Amino acid sequence: LTRNDTIYIIGGHSIETNTRPPNLYKVKIDLPIGSPAVNCYVLSGGVSVSSAIVTQVKGNEFVIVGGYHSDNQKRMVCNRINLEDNKIEIVEREAP
Repeated sequence: LTRNDTIYIIGGHSIETNTRPPNLYKVKIDLPIGSPAVNCYVLSGGVSVSSAIVTQVKGNEFVIVGGYHSDNQKRMVCNRINLEDNKIEIVEREAP
């Protein structure tokens, strides 16, 4: 997901442990005159998911559907993501 100069990376798959930890990374890119700066932050509050579909439903609102919790367990939960200027909120919601 992106918002202004920030990229959010949610979930993922660890091949080493074959798990999908609830990762949430924030990558902030500053492009001042001179040299660019890239900062990466590990945040709490992610979701355990891989291979999901994310779609934007409003200006700052996204929805995650589908994906997998593990190799043989499909993810049957839907999440709403709200991106504000310096904040990300992920909450479970009723599936469409």
